[in-house]
Amino acid sequence: MLGSLKFVDNAFGRVLFLYSVSNFVVLSIIGLASGDLGFVVYSLLVVIGYPLLYVASPRRYIHTILIVCLVEETIVYFIGGGLHGVARSLLRDYIRSIPIFLTHAVLWLRYMERYHYEEHEIFVMAGMHGFFWEIIVSGMILDPVLTLLFGGAPFILYGLLVLIPTRPCGRRVMGWAARFVCGLYILLSSSLLD
Repeated sequence: MLGSLKFVDNAFGRVLFLYSVSNFVVLSIIGLASGDLGFVVYSLLVVIGYPLLYVASPRRYIHTILIVCLVEETIVYFIGGGLHGVARSLLRDYIRSIPIFLTHAVLWLRYMERYHYEEHEIFVMAGMHGFFWEIIVSGMILDPVLTLLFGGAPFILYGLLVLIPTRPCGRRVMGWAARFVCGLYILLSSSLLD
């Protein structure tokens, strides 16, 4: 299956993807050890579902992302992790999370429509965006063990969220410094929602 995932053609993209998958394997083991099958179902959904959607490449970009976000947030809420474990209701989880995911996706969509990119670049940049939200903002970065165990997970959750549906690819070429600035702009723009 890895052969059909273009973003793993690059060694860095491949390492991040495999690291992300290993994080979800750890989540499954923790779920099995604690008797919480919700973690196992969630991990399988992400590790199998996101790459399959990437390969299937549905044509309705925002609709697909909205459905994936609703399913993912619902599962996370019911296994006790909504808004990093502090969501008081599923509705509140949706209200806080879905706008951030959709803004993230729309801003990356605009970037992809305008600029030429390699698949692994979007996977890595959008994954770093997720790393910021899920690891740094949550404070998990302060615990090196948790960061090691779960730091790769956002690359599938956010990187493939952007690359799942049919992806446009613009023609303008952007240098590495401009790409870095653009990535920061996208990150800061969706940060205003939280």
